[in-house]
Amino acid sequence: MEEKDRIKVCLICCIGLDFDLDYLPHFAKHYGSLDIDEFKFILQSGVPLEKEKVLEQIRPLLGTIYLKSSFTFWEGVFHFIPKTKKFNEIISTSGERIYVLTDIDEFQVWENSIYSTFDQNIGKVVWGRVRDRESPDKTFIKIYKDIDIDKQFPLYTNRSGWPDDLAYKPVAFSNTHIIGSPHDLSTVNKFNDIDSGATIIPVDHYRWSDSRIPKMKLRKKTYGGRRNSPHIWDSKKILDAFINDTSKKTIL
Repeated sequence: MEEKDRIKVCLICCIGLDFDLDYLPHFAKHYGSLDIDEFKFILQSGVPLEKEKVLEQIRPLLGTIYLKSSFTFWEGVFHFIPKTKKFNEIISTSGERIYVLTDIDEFQVWENSIYSTFDQNIGKVVWGRVRDRESPDKTFIKIYKDIDIDKQFPLYTNRSGWPDDLAYKPVAFSNTHIIGSPHDLSTVNKFNDIDSGATIIPVDHYRWSDSRIPKMKLRKKTYGGRRNSPHIWDSKKILDAFINDTSKKTIL
């Protein structure tokens, strides 16, 4: 297929306006350098939104990709179920595309173009394997706009300790698929697809910023009734580790 005739590549992502704005300049720089034709963002906040003011705020943060972006507004408590539903609505109404699914703190590492990688993939989906990125002293740091994010988080670690079911995520797929959760598709068996030889790329996860603890406190409250949920497990694990680490420093 000639380049001019190729299927469009569309990135979909949810931006938490209450926590995630520091990521935007780095996100825009990273994904703006890839062969992505469209960006479709869900802008979520737990407080009422003034849409025009929000767009004025994020426009300079997104830079040149703003012109290729469209936005859906979501007022309400963040929860993965409505987020998943909103993603699927975007896919069902946008038509034939290669969809790139990412969180705002995940930077996918594509050795070749997204289109060629997807086109040559022998599996049904391109999958990502998440790896943590941390600051030099592994503290929760503020993200600065004018310093490359990989220099602010130079360490490669496995701090999250996610099992494979969470660590492998769909990163590129066609509109024939349905997202089942942020880490899975309901239309394909993840590990069968990987075992058949599907392409896997690294995903750098810059989650250990100064917004992580307040975000996890809210998530733990939101998911508190779901005892078997990986979200409450992840939130509790992070908060317990943070409290333990803070206690040690206080004693010292």
